[in-house]
Amino acid sequence: MSPYRLGIIGCGTMARALAPRLVASGQFEIAGAWDPAPQARAAMAALAHNAMRPSAEAVLADPDVDLVYIASPPGTHLQYLAAAAEAGKAVLCEKPLALDVDAAAALVARAGHEGWRVAVNFGFGASPPVAMLAGMLHDGVAGRVTRAEVRLRFRQWPRPWQADATWLAQRAEGGFCREVLSHFLFLLVRQLGAPHLLAHAVVYPRDPAAAETSLQAQLRIGDTPVEIDAAVAGAIDDDNRCTFVGTDGALRLHDWYCVQRRIGGEWHPVGAADKETSYRQTREGLALQLRAFCAGEPHTLATLDEAWQVQQTVEALLR
Repeated sequence: MSPYRLGIIGCGTMARALAPRLVASGQFEIAGAWDPAPQARAAMAALAHNAMRPSAEAVLADPDVDLVYIASPPGTHLQYLAAAAEAGKAVLCEKPLALDVDAAAALVARAGHEGWRVAVNFGFGASPPVAMLAGMLHDGVAGRVTRAEVRLRFRQWPRPWQADATWLAQRAEGGFCREVLSHFLFLLVRQLGAPHLLAHAVVYPRDPAAAETSLQAQLRIGDTPVEIDAAVAGAIDDDNRCTFVGTDGALRLHDWYCVQRRIGGEWHPVGAADKETSYRQTREGLALQLRAFCAGEPHTLATLDEAWQVQQTVEALLR
């Protein structure tokens, strides 16, 4: 089968990481790309020769583009998403879906009414290790889930590999809640149900433009109580984990895609025992699920409704 042709709006860190992986899968090729920043355009041009376009509109107007990947900062997502869908393209939008909760809700309703083909890039939605975890939860391996916990730690924010995305350090569009916590909220929403915020405390630095440095929160997702503990903690190594505690044990996801089961007080790996294998499986899973999405076949990518529930919760946490 011929590769699907990819149009990219926003050529920052995420796009430059994802696009080569999709091309290497043999499922996609880059048909066009644009970014307002000369440095980002030059970096993408080195990966996608002859694919750079003079504007976002030129990418959207290309009749050969099958799928538009929106990887621009969050404040621009809705406008590009709507324009791409109106042009008849399938759309993969980066998370968070948007910043304005009401505007996003209106777009989700319109997308459903008009039959837009839109998915949101939460990596857990296409990850085989996460699918295995979901299957174990469904099968009651840990019994009935009685609570869940999310713990995030960052040595610095933004992380060093995100240095060129300066907006990530800013309160207006960035912060670890939108960029990282949102992934785990998506996982919890998909596994447990609709989120309801019970209490939270968010800490900001003195700089009024700077993003959050700490978050403590209690939620109820579906019928399950959830605790969130997240912070930029200086000397501590980056760490992330989402734990599902059940009546007969516990399961957790840590270091993004590594699954563990608690047996007799000890944590044991399930499935791929090493980080690199779980990451590779997830990269391959995204290409397969994205191709199914483009072909109009069943897929496991995040839906607009799931992304909006996550966005609504994140923005409430940041207030």
